[in-house]
Amino acid sequence: MSDTIGYPEPGLDLSDGFKPHTSHWGVFSARLGEAGLEVRPYAGDPDPNGIIGNFPAALRHSARIGQPAIRRGWLERGPGPDDRRGRDEFVSVSWERALDLLAGELTRVCDTRGPGAVFGGSYGWFTHRARFIVSSTSPWAAMCVP
Repeated sequence: MSDTIGYPEPGLDLSDGFKPHTSHWGVFSARLGEAGLEVRPYAGDPDPNGIIGNFPAALRHSARIGQPAIRRGWLERGPGPDDRRGRDEFVSVSWERALDLLAGELTRVCDTRGPGAVFGGSYGWFTHRARFIVSSTSPWAAMCVP
């Protein structure tokens, strides 16, 4: 496996504005043009998933969450058991506040439970047909190193 995971292969032609991406539904390239988001499946995929074609419409769909939101109980009392969990309302917050809270929680978990307690994947990770090799160490766990 390459040392450049997450970066395009050297020499990859990006002159048309399309940049490579991956998702649960496959590898694809995308660009934002005058008409909006344009996507195309990876040319080397023998059976590209048609869901990739839904990305442009999903980008601004009404069901998409427009900004971060956090459970009111967590904002008021922090982490831990809460009898309102699952029924609590969500409060919209700025990206800056959400990222600050996330960084604080990652630090708290790393400090109290160690880097192995940080789950940096996705519950659907192994449903992807490409079966990416998953590192035994979460990429988020690197944040736990002082």
